[in-house]
Amino acid sequence: MKVRTPENVLPGAEGFFLKGSDHAVMLIHGGGGGSASDMREIGQYIFEKTGYSVYVPLLPGYGTTKEELAETHVEDWLNAVKQDFKELKQEMQKVFIIGHSMGGVLALYLAGEFPDEIAGIVAISAPTKLKGFLIKLVPFFQLFVKYWKVTDAEKFKQISNGLWVGYEKIPLAIVGRMKKLIKMNNAQLHRITAPILIIQGIHDQFVPKSSPLKIYNEVSSSNKTIKWFDSNHEILFSKVKTEMFACIVDWMQNL
Repeated sequence: MKVRTPENVLPGAEGFFLKGSDHAVMLIHGGGGGSASDMREIGQYIFEKTGYSVYVPLLPGYGTTKEELAETHVEDWLNAVKQDFKELKQEMQKVFIIGHSMGGVLALYLAGEFPDEIAGIVAISAPTKLKGFLIKLVPFFQLFVKYWKVTDAEKFKQISNGLWVGYEKIPLAIVGRMKKLIKMNNAQLHRITAPILIIQGIHDQFVPKSSPLKIYNEVSSSNKTIKWFDSNHEILFSKVKTEMFACIVDWMQNL
């Protein structure tokens, strides 16, 4: 599987492919300023425990410069993940899709676009709306500032054991694009028929507890499960991460 890498990629932010069996997992990172590095630990865990091939693309606009992200739109993300999935599916017998945060929304969208081709989907901290008073003020803030600090890079590097690579600031315009993506996805949740595992942290500061319930109630999958974990939105780097990784592996292997 060919990994597309921008020439100006930040070291460590690159997408990656771990060649294993003809069963594959496509992992999609979130949109809060991180990169493919967010998925390195979970990707390595899945590869070692299952022997499945693991593919992690770098989403357009991420892992390079915040200025490039400012020029990236919803259609760029959708076109990229659809192309990545189609190429991976051509090489593999089975493909599972796992996404975190905005990556979870993109994973759900893929499952709606290709309902008969996805072996299973795991949506981690995937919003059906965004939570927080500041989110509502973004259109006002955009009149004065273009970028907003959302990440403490040093903190993320520390809790991820140095794996995290990304932006400390993201364009405020991205919030509006995320809302557009969420709205598009909500409208097609009913098209999803693949087995689905919905994972949510009970202390998530960005995703309301109604989101996993809405996904569960609106997808058409007959095999569907919600798992709650004692975590905030940064669940991939939390104290429950290994428990969560094991839960995902067990779920996939029992399909």
